[in-house]
Amino acid sequence: MFIIFGHFPNAPILAGVVQVHWALHYLNEYFNMQVSDYKAIDALKFQVIIAPNSQVNLCLKKINDHKFSFSYRSENGSHSSGRVVYQ
Repeated sequence: MFIIFGHFPNAPILAGVVQVHWALHYLNEYFNMQVSDYKAIDALKFQVIIAPNSQVNLCLKKINDHKFSFSYRSENGSHSSGRVVYQ
């Protein structure tokens, strides 16, 4: 669970690049997948913005040895999702 604070002064949302960065960070922490070894981000979708003070859950799933999925969800539904492909 993450507690989110505003990022952009005129549009306080959690940037998509931050969401991807966090997914890569936690794939390294929990699955020992190195950020420098990722090859591509597939099927990246942003459905619902993550506003300041939102609490979201990050779900990471191993698809195979070189592919993982991630998704951010909250009581408001699915916020974003994608797949990370490693070399």
